[in-house]
Amino acid sequence: MTVLVLLADDHAMVRDGLKPFLAPLAPDLKIVEAGDFPAVQDAVSRSKPDLAIIDLKMPGLGSIDDIGALKRHAPNMKLVVLSGSVDRADVVRAYELGLAGYLPKSLAGAAITHALQLVMSGEKHFPSSILMQAAEAPGSSLPSGSPFRVLSPRELDIVLHLVGGAPNKEIANRLGLTEITVKAHLRSVFRKMGVNNRTQLVVLAIEHGLKN
Repeated sequence: MTVLVLLADDHAMVRDGLKPFLAPLAPDLKIVEAGDFPAVQDAVSRSKPDLAIIDLKMPGLGSIDDIGALKRHAPNMKLVVLSGSVDRADVVRAYELGLAGYLPKSLAGAAITHALQLVMSGEKHFPSSILMQAAEAPGSSLPSGSPFRVLSPRELDIVLHLVGGAPNKEIANRLGLTEITVKAHLRSVFRKMGVNNRTQLVVLAIEHGLKN
């Protein structure tokens, strides 16, 4: 049976460098390439890949949530993020979105092959040291009774920037997100915290000792 892999990165050199490490995944392997996120969306809609490996910083990609949204078009596809840098919040968000893995580009070739073999077998592969750090911060550093402990690390990051007085556009720039994504996170925060607007959220945050 043919296994279809979507390999998406805006640098052809990176794609070419990864191809030899994909070969062990299946005897009959077909690779589809994409150089920007619109091409990724088109390939996923048309081809329904078995596995998609997607660069986190490619042109046209707003945030990691956009990668997670691809599952709507191909529910059985295994999604793996490829990243040149390992940001704790991105790793945690990928895990929260139910993605299959997060691969730093610094991994050795054999390690990439092993990680993808695990993913194809139904396992998940995330940098364990980063997930352990994420489990400890920043939410767990809050008092046990703090209502803000229910927030994800990304949501808490946004709240802290909000308390510091940053508008949505500045928060988006600082965290490498789009304004739309920041607004979506804030809607989730409002719901979790039982508030209706930014002012109420900031007051509540200050009352519970949150500061940036």
